[in-house]
Amino acid sequence: MQHLKDLVYKITWHYSGFTPSYLSISDILKLSGMTVLSIFLVGGFLFIKPKIFISISQSLINCLGIITVIGIGIITTSDYQSPRYLTPIIFMWELLLPLFIFTLAKQTKHYKIISIFFIIFIAVSQTYLSIIDSKDPHLDPRP
Repeated sequence: MQHLKDLVYKITWHYSGFTPSYLSISDILKLSGMTVLSIFLVGGFLFIKPKIFISISQSLINCLGIITVIGIGIITTSDYQSPRYLTPIIFMWELLLPLFIFTLAKQTKHYKIISIFFIIFIAVSQTYLSIIDSKDPHLDPRP
């Protein structure tokens, strides 16, 4: 019984001096610029329904969309909005973006040019974002 009391005490002690913190829209965009691009591209092609073969299942895209909406809804309504809570959502969409771009590029006659441009774009943008994030103390996970 004493062990349960100690657990309850520790849980309440950790949250007693809790100060809410919130992420701004600019913080979210800094963290997930590629994710926003991926969502718009995939969403655009999903709703426009072009005559392009896409190797990604529509049910997978719908499932990722539902998970994204629910996850962002939970994170944005919580009192403590840490950037690390967005990582799984960002990871899912950033993995989907190259697959989607390369699948679309393969169907054009300029496949190599589009692929090289996309790889350079990803490398430059991720380097830039990592430099910006390293200078932003609000996004620093260390105390």
